[in-house]
Amino acid sequence: MSDSLDKLLVVEKVATALVADAEQEAGKRKSQAQRDAQALFSEKTRTMMDDTKRFLQASAEQMRAEREEKNRAYRETLSGGVLDVAKFTRVIWEFLGASGR
Repeated sequence: MSDSLDKLLVVEKVATALVADAEQEAGKRKSQAQRDAQALFSEKTRTMMDDTKRFLQASAEQMRAEREEKNRAYRETLSGGVLDVAKFTRVIWEFLGASGR
């Protein structure tokens, strides 16, 4: 009888050791999976930030170009007008003369 008990104790010790090894291996795999997930998240975040940065830079450049074009067109419009100082002065004097009456 004690021989059977001894064999059962040995089997129990082996089973306990196997369970402990399995739990340890599961812990290692879980830790590795967490590290892999964190690395993937970090990489995707960096990629998204780089894409956003490129988009914002392109948008800023486009807005700069549009502003320059509008300014150029405005300067062209302003410089295209003929400035007749004599006529302007006459209109002002007429206005002042009319309002003074």
